Amino acid sequence: MVGLWYVETPREQLFLRIAFGYAVWAIIFAILVEGVDLYHCIGDFYAVTSNLCTTLLLVMILVKLGSFMFYRDMIMDLIHYAEKNFWNVTYNEVGTRILKEYDKLGMAMVYTFTLIVYVATFNYVFAPFFGIVTVFAYVTFWRTLSFKFSRKAMLYSKGDFFYFL
Repeated sequence: MVGLWYVETPREQLFLRIAFGYAVWAIIFAILVEGVDLYHCIGDFYAVTSNLCTTLLLVMILVKLGSFMFYRDMIMDLIHYAEKNFWNVTYNEVGTRILKEYDKLGMAMVYTFTLIVYVATFNYVFAPFFGIVTVFAYVTFWRTLSFKFSRKAMLYSKGDFFYFL
């Protein structure tokens, strides 16, 4: 939603400010949610490290947006210069071929990065589900095994571990 574009009209300026304000608000809200989660996770090392990884990512995004706002005029001048001198220029055959090759490389890199982000999101969302399924499968396996050998067996839980006696 937030991008770097050169604004020419007051309406575009308004859209840019709304998009930037929404992004900053959403990131600050996410940091607050992660802070509350961190408070409730204290004592569980795995949960704290997982939480701090996502919180650090959000803080870094906020720092980058702050840096963008600090250097906004310089970045907008650079974008306007690139638009005028590079993007709207007619290139010869060799220059066009080079640009197309780098365009393909850039698209491949963006697609790869997007895939990595989707996989990470999938992992964060479904990791608890896979943990529950794994525990259920483990318990079912040992119970089936104990009944298969027709001896008295007992499966009990202590913390995160299952014991077979």
